[in-house]
Amino acid sequence: MEETQGTRARELHLVPAREGWLLVAAGTERPVGVYRELGAAIDAATAGARAVRLVVHERRAW
Repeated sequence: MEETQGTRARELHLVPAREGWLLVAAGTERPVGVYRELGAAIDAATAGARAVRLVVHERRAW
């Protein structure tokens, strides 16, 4: 993972849901957010100054 100013990037996953996307922190199964549109989910995941590693899963993979 990339590092920014000595801090490890936070890893988040966007997982397809029936009607939208779940934003899930790595190592957990609890969503930290639910979004109808992929763009809104990406905006939420990348908000803030901390570096993020974002993994977007395919709909058919789940």
